[in-house]
Parts: sequence; C-alpha cells; structure tokens
Amino acid sequence: MPVVVYLPAGWPAPGVPGPDIKYVEYESSNHLAALLAANGNEQTVIATGELSTEDQDLIAAAIREHAIRAVEVRAERWDGFSASPLSAVCRGVIAGFGAKGIPAAIAVQRHI
Repeated sequence: MPVVVYLPAGWPAPGVPGPDIKYVEYESSNHLAALLAANGNEQTVIATGELSTEDQDLIAAAIREHAIRAVEVRAERWDGFSASPLSAVCRGVIAGFGAKGIPAAIAVQRHI
C-alpha cells in the first residue's frame, strides 16, 4: 500500500526512494484537511510544522472521520505527555528531528 507524506509548504522532501511513496505539499490546515478527506484511508505521514492547537483539532477530526492511519512528524521536541489533539489520534509520533524524521515515519508505515 502506498505511503502518502504530507509536507508543509517549504519543507524539503527527504527523497526516500520507492514507487510506493507520494509527497504532497499543503499550504494550510484547511488545505491539509481537504487533502486527507480526498485521499481517504491511505497510510499517511503528516509533517506538522507549526500547527496551532485549533489547526491540530481540525486535522485530528479529519483523521478520525476518514479512519486514516497516520504517523505524525513534529519539527520540535515533545515530551510525550503534553496534550496534543493530533498526536492523540495518530498511530505514532516522531518528534524533534524535523524533516529528518520522515524516513523513520515512512519505515513505520511500511511495517504497520
């Protein structure tokens, strides 16, 4: 099954090879929610960049509504305990590595 990697505008695609990987850039949280709704239940990696709590709520709702199997890649460090609406609905979270965390998230999705 293909892995779709959603990147905030301006993030570099890490170039993980494979015909089963698709990189999609998003401009805003509304754009990302629409992309998630359109792509449905694909294995998904979401690089969150700097989403506000309201933006995270919107994306989390899209993930729940469409039963998307997502792994979140956070640019910043996360203690794993602080409330995060998006992290709560994802199958995994890779935090603190920025775009360098994307290859690990793809590997996780390939093996779930």
